[in-house]
Amino acid sequence: MSNNLSKAGILLIDKNRGPTSHDVVASLRRLLGIRKIGHTGTLDPMATGLMVMCVGSFTRLNPWLTRVDKTYEATLRLGATSNTDDEEGLINNTAGVMPPDLAQVERVTARFRGEIEQLPPDFSAIKIGGVRSHKLAREGKKTNLTPRQVCIMDLTIEEYVYPFLKIRVQCSKGTYIRALARDIGTDLGCGAYLAELRRMAIGSMEVENSITLEQVETYRENGTLNQQYLSPRSALQGVGHIELSEECQIRRFGHGNVVALNREAFVGDCAVYHPNGDLCGMGKVESGQLRPTVVFTTPAAI
Repeated sequence: MSNNLSKAGILLIDKNRGPTSHDVVASLRRLLGIRKIGHTGTLDPMATGLMVMCVGSFTRLNPWLTRVDKTYEATLRLGATSNTDDEEGLINNTAGVMPPDLAQVERVTARFRGEIEQLPPDFSAIKIGGVRSHKLAREGKKTNLTPRQVCIMDLTIEEYVYPFLKIRVQCSKGTYIRALARDIGTDLGCGAYLAELRRMAIGSMEVENSITLEQVETYRENGTLNQQYLSPRSALQGVGHIELSEECQIRRFGHGNVVALNREAFVGDCAVYHPNGDLCGMGKVESGQLRPTVVFTTPAAI
């Protein structure tokens, strides 16, 4: 086994069905021998697909990596409902309903594109008075959850053979695909729950470029795991960027001081790069000044 494993970076992991997101983090900590590991978005045990894992100092990039849109492929089972809105709950078949035709399914799914109000599932990790909603739901208590505004940028029908409807969804942070399945079923009048879910992408990061935990172990053993880390520039494609060209600017930013910019720049959050392409940190531009928010003592190579 290689003793030169990188202590910081970003790994794209393809989660298998079964383990929780916490289980994936725990497994990666064991494989890498690093405690400081986090992810940019939870997947339920029944779900598979992409998890972006931030290792070491790169956990400080988490706030920017969690904001991006996510893309899923989901299979809905029509003609039944579930108290958890997925197949792991108590299933109740809907009696006496006519299977909706494709035209009806297309009309209903179209209503969910754009900004919508979505009521989260009772069985969720949202805290109510310091208690997880799913804990209250399991105890038979009311959760009193309130609707939240989310955005469905794209929702396309991939396949429909009753009772199964396969869709592809691109959505904002905080969207529950289980709730989307439930609400589509309600509007169709036949009920529905989430039967399968796979996360295909987080921002520009795609599951086809990910590796499994089993592969992590293999790459670790043969000494090639470092080659699997995603570059910061690739991970932060959806974030604005600034390159500091002057040594005095680089030095001021590295010490956490505000940097005056020599040219007009956009306003907002940005990734800050050294002229050689290494990531110096993250900052925010306001009134022609760059204010550091995260500074890496040693710039992170691309």
